[in-house]
Amino acid sequence: MPPDEQFDLDADDGTFLMLYDDWRDNFSTLFLNIDFPEDWTGVRFKSEWNKSNSAGLPTKNTKEIVEKFGKNPQFLIKPAYDTEVMLSLTQLGGRLPVGGKYSVYPFSEQLHYAAVAIFEVNQGQEYLSSFDPKKLKFMSPIK
Repeated sequence: MPPDEQFDLDADDGTFLMLYDDWRDNFSTLFLNIDFPEDWTGVRFKSEWNKSNSAGLPTKNTKEIVEKFGKNPQFLIKPAYDTEVMLSLTQLGGRLPVGGKYSVYPFSEQLHYAAVAIFEVNQGQEYLSSFDPKKLKFMSPIK
């Protein structure tokens, strides 16, 4: 390990090693802290996909399906100058019981696939009413 990552296993300072399988069996969430520069600003949006607003990605190029895409949650980000943006999506941990029943790892019945798409919109436009591949600037992998 690099010198700045080395530690004494016998020290009583809260530092320990754990096998991934042991961690997975005991924990559902891992938070990694990133030391952001002082000049960064954070903004948190809260929304969710649900049955009334989850349109997913267009699977066919029909008017109905392309317009349904506009029901997905959207957020307008309008920086005043060139800006680096970090996006993070989260969902409830799979270890939480649903209907009093616990799921088995990898919790496929509880974890849902999602992606982030970034579009450029016209001046004065606040949201997309439909999927427009010409305005698509970035799309994350579906995970």
